[in-house]
Amino acid sequence: MLLDARQILYFLLVHDGGDDKNLLSALQNGLLLAIIRCARRHLPDETPSSLDLLLLEFLAPATVYYHLLDVMWNAYQDRHDLKVAYEQRTTSAKGACDNVNCNKIALKATLRRCSGCRTFLYCSPTCQESDWKTGGHREMCAMHKLVRRSTCDESFPSRDCAFIRFLLHEDYLAARRKIILDTMTTLHANPRMGSVILFDYRDGPVSITPYTLRGAMEKTLLVFDFDVWLDWSKRVGASVGKVQLHIAALPTGFRRGFEGRVFIIPLRATTEFITLTIVGMKEKRAEWTLSEFNEEFGRAKVPKGHIEIH
Repeated sequence: MLLDARQILYFLLVHDGGDDKNLLSALQNGLLLAIIRCARRHLPDETPSSLDLLLLEFLAPATVYYHLLDVMWNAYQDRHDLKVAYEQRTTSAKGACDNVNCNKIALKATLRRCSGCRTFLYCSPTCQESDWKTGGHREMCAMHKLVRRSTCDESFPSRDCAFIRFLLHEDYLAARRKIILDTMTTLHANPRMGSVILFDYRDGPVSITPYTLRGAMEKTLLVFDFDVWLDWSKRVGASVGKVQLHIAALPTGFRRGFEGRVFIIPLRATTEFITLTIVGMKEKRAEWTLSEFNEEFGRAKVPKGHIEIH
């Protein structure tokens, strides 16, 4: 696949005397994204250095053209700025206790990690024991271990996983009110029903779509075993509005008919402010425009100490 990409770039840069108009057109139509998607999806064992070499060997010479630089920079400027923000962040990462009856949010370094699945976190031995005995983790620990292995494997290191979590949170904050409004519309029959928000990064700029839990299971999001969805569904219900399932779909991998790598990244909150706001607004009126929603939501009183993390 990388060989094919080299041939395409060679044609664009060399064919007909190296007319840069061909490259400009290709860049404007997503050449960089296509190369990265093909390389990561079809060659999971390919080292990043091979992709670096491809980009440097063929695209670096094109940087002498002023008008090409604008197109190339615009293709990844926003993500590069987020990378810088991620590297320069001064606050320590936070996590939430996965005993959803507790749901305490604290510095991740102070939380206990389950030694079995290496995924679930707890604020105390008491919470861990409670979730093991009555929260369902005893039955699901091995399954969540498999989910972790299928996402953060050797071809997708932990730093990439951490950055995806950071990126999704930033995209959530940027579109938060629109997401809440769309969720309210999706859950028109029962605003207290659990929802799944898909953050789809497979085609470049993120596309954000809400589903009901049932709708997500019935559609192509069912890339995990049914028991995993059922476990999360129970946890969302038990959290009383403090947990919402967010899914990140990335342009690499292929599983059960779903083209892409999928991460479950729950939104955790210290209060049920969002759920109560949705319920309250739904009781006032069945439909809202975005401007009306923004005005009404802006008047909502945020509880003291309300925190949202991914």
